[in-house]
Amino acid sequence: MSAPRLRARAALAALAALPLVLAQGWAQGQTGAPGWVDFGPPGDPSPGGWTHVELPSVGRATDWAVVHSGAEAFVRARARAAASCLLHPVDVAGSSRLRWRWRAHQVPRRGDGSSRATDDFAARVGVGFEGDWSDAGWLERRRAEALRARLGRLPPRRWIHYVWSGGARVRGERFASPYRPDDVGCVVLRAASDPARRWLDEEVDPAADHAALFGRRATRITALMLMTDADDTGELAEALYGPLELLPARGP
Repeated sequence: MSAPRLRARAALAALAALPLVLAQGWAQGQTGAPGWVDFGPPGDPSPGGWTHVELPSVGRATDWAVVHSGAEAFVRARARAAASCLLHPVDVAGSSRLRWRWRAHQVPRRGDGSSRATDDFAARVGVGFEGDWSDAGWLERRRAEALRARLGRLPPRRWIHYVWSGGARVRGERFASPYRPDDVGCVVLRAASDPARRWLDEEVDPAADHAALFGRRATRITALMLMTDADDTGELAEALYGPLELLPARGP
């Protein structure tokens, strides 16, 4: 079998197992309160309460590092034909707002999530929602129930990925993940036309996006995720992330 086909098969196996992998990483972390979710000392690959989660069958993990600029700490992610993520448990109302800033240094040219072969992004900020696992596979249901028995709450089932996309995507597009269309929805916040190597500020309303993507009310937010990946396209992805801030919902 050719190397591209082997790489595609490995990526498919990794994404098929992703809910269980993320559930395990979520269970390892210490749940944070609303407010700032920031990072730790320089050089730590699992900064400040974040768990580094490697994906099964993906041979190379993203290189994560904490960098400082004055008194501020950021996370730098660099992936060359690689993928992994940082995961942080939280426990806040699904109506919370989320704010952060990021900057892309290298956007995968073909990374737009339009197919499994192009499901790579310079940067993703993921929001995980507690959910019902009753319609999941037997192994997923068993693992989710074991985590609830141990931790008193279910791991996140559905996810929104806020992405910095390549390809022809435009800001504001919503689409389903090509690997997990029922569980993962994507929202394009930045595209290839946005300026690289410049800090850009974001603020999102996960509850509104959850309703638009899944057609139902958002449950509690139980995880945040950072992900920079280039395993499907084999290209290079590089980005910097600033600390994230969870805020109360806006008043009427």
